[in-house]
Amino acid sequence: MVRVVIMISRTMLFCVLILVSTIYGSTSDGDFLIRAEVWHYATPPLPPDILSYDDGSPSWITWAGTYRAVWFGLSDFYTSPYPYNTQLFSSEMWFYHLSEFPWDTSEYSSELWSGDEGCPIGEIASVSGIAQQYSASTCQFSEHPYVPEVFWIILNTEQSAGGWPSSISDGTQPFSGTDHSYFSNDFIIWEPWTIQGSTCYPMKLESQSWGALKNLFN
Repeated sequence: MVRVVIMISRTMLFCVLILVSTIYGSTSDGDFLIRAEVWHYATPPLPPDILSYDDGSPSWITWAGTYRAVWFGLSDFYTSPYPYNTQLFSSEMWFYHLSEFPWDTSEYSSELWSGDEGCPIGEIASVSGIAQQYSASTCQFSEHPYVPEVFWIILNTEQSAGGWPSSISDGTQPFSGTDHSYFSNDFIIWEPWTIQGSTCYPMKLESQSWGALKNLFN
């Protein structure tokens, strides 16, 4: 499945979405380990939540695309009515450095965008980050921007000549039956992430669970 977005600029407020092919169900091979920590202002106060679509099992390393992203929908995590006044506190991304394919930089940007499936529309906030090897790389959004009911967390690797730092993904098709992990080379054409080509590499430690990884670095 390929969706083409005709955009005047990255910060425009609308886009024209052309569905090139119509298919049913998910076509991606997994989800990036890209997570969103959100807070809700309510009475009584609600604890923060970590939103993610990955299953916690790192299976693949990829540097496909200049941009890699996860599209979030609050309805996947909350029953209606959704928590209102939902704000993004931080993003969490996982990276892995392969000696066979060395990074040319560890710097990246974590961006919050509005937009429906397959189509980031308007940038809300952006934070610079430094990728950590095989550990949670967290970017805190100091202004705690409000998120819409659907939003994107985008990894921007424009500072790299080859899509680095390389991301980690699981190897399970999305539980929701809808594609949520996308990549793009030009911010115009967005494709569901699939295991293909020379920009993917299997994780040798794919049997490690998310809990085991966290204990490894605590």
